[in-house]
Amino acid sequence: GRIIISQLLLRAARGPFKSRATRIMSRMLDSLGVDRDARVSPLAPRQRRVVDGDGFITDWLVLGPFAADGGQPLDRAFVEEAALVPAGEQTDGTAIRAGADLGGRSWQRVASAFSQVDLDELWPDAPARDRVAYAAIHVYSPQDRSVLLDAPDMIALRCGADGGTKPLLNGHPVGRFDFVRDLVLDADRVDGLPLRQGWNLLVIKLHNPG
Repeated sequence: GRIIISQLLLRAARGPFKSRATRIMSRMLDSLGVDRDARVSPLAPRQRRVVDGDGFITDWLVLGPFAADGGQPLDRAFVEEAALVPAGEQTDGTAIRAGADLGGRSWQRVASAFSQVDLDELWPDAPARDRVAYAAIHVYSPQDRSVLLDAPDMIALRCGADGGTKPLLNGHPVGRFDFVRDLVLDADRVDGLPLRQGWNLLVIKLHNPG
């Protein structure tokens, strides 16, 4: 910890170490959600990216939380899952309209400067047990992969969570992982993701049992 703190003292940094210290400070401020004024800060905010340098998706639209109330939460539809269209903004600036009844909730954008996304920060007052949420993102495929063939360019979905997950692609379930566990990145894997050519809607249904 002492080493990291010394690295953040930008004025004391010298030589090639100064640029590294600047990047560390910039990432830390991004993770804290600090808005910087270019006139007084020597740090340039990192450009917002949906995927980080390690390939993890760190920018999502999320919907929830929903109370599980017993049963098998991953198998219960809390909204019209096949008709989900996350409301937000497209790359051309036009709005996306929600395509289903959202149970009185609205889509919210959540982003992280790290490989994992913590939804507790978005809903700090939500009870910690038996809650369900949906995390959505649009994924582009330059070619059709909806016919599963033994091809080297088939896409594998990898995800991890500290609870159950159920990925849905274009409204259809493609996997189910119902475990109580610690978070391990890339612990769950779905091979041969059937992506259509163009934009595909990937939704990860999340259950936090405890």
